[in-house]
Amino acid sequence: MGPSAEVTLSGYGGDPVRGTLVRPEADGRRPGVIVLSDVFGLSDHYRDVAGRLATVGYTALALDIFSRTGPPDARPVPEDLPKVAAFADRIPDQQVLGDVTAAVAWLKAQPDASSRVGCLGFCLGGMYTQMAMALPGGPDAGVDLYGRIRHARLSNAKLEHPIDMVPRTRGPLLALFGAKDPIITRGHIEALRRALTVAGYPSEVHIYEGAGHAFFHDGRPEHHPAAAHDAWQKTLAWFEKYLSA
Repeated sequence: MGPSAEVTLSGYGGDPVRGTLVRPEADGRRPGVIVLSDVFGLSDHYRDVAGRLATVGYTALALDIFSRTGPPDARPVPEDLPKVAAFADRIPDQQVLGDVTAAVAWLKAQPDASSRVGCLGFCLGGMYTQMAMALPGGPDAGVDLYGRIRHARLSNAKLEHPIDMVPRTRGPLLALFGAKDPIITRGHIEALRRALTVAGYPSEVHIYEGAGHAFFHDGRPEHHPAAAHDAWQKTLAWFEKYLSA
């Protein structure tokens, strides 16, 4: 892994959006990957994920999608699910998706960039990865780990359910879920699988039996080492297949 740097780019509406950029050690042009955190913000765990991607050859940008709203400690704790859900319901989808497409363009404009950028998201970030795959100027490939498939309700902040954007999907998406997830039902997961199949782009949806929500996060009690290991291998294979062209 090469050097990391704190960067600022122009996001939705021209607002400054922060992130941690990690480059590989080797010189040359390489694909980029945006890392999107869970609802608790850009922690060292997600910076570490960016570092792991850099180690295998990607320029990785861990994007702070909460750049406008302050530090993660202002958010509810994981155990307070109603408050977490209420907080997430107030996040404007259009704003975050605008930040993601701005980050795609920013990474592609880097002097050492290739022409392709992927997006890897977890929980809230997984949902936005799924949604960003339907946008002009969105990622060229996506990996969604346990991202929500339907909002609790539509509102001015949530204009469209993520699954309703799937018919507009513009690239390959890998989606990985835990069977014991209390937030995302198997019925919703199977509906996503069917919608992606109809959309026609390459897609895979996998459910890990015995794993719950946040199974990848090694700092959370829900961490499931076997599922996390397999999810990482699937993620690397997905990006190798669809970002190396």
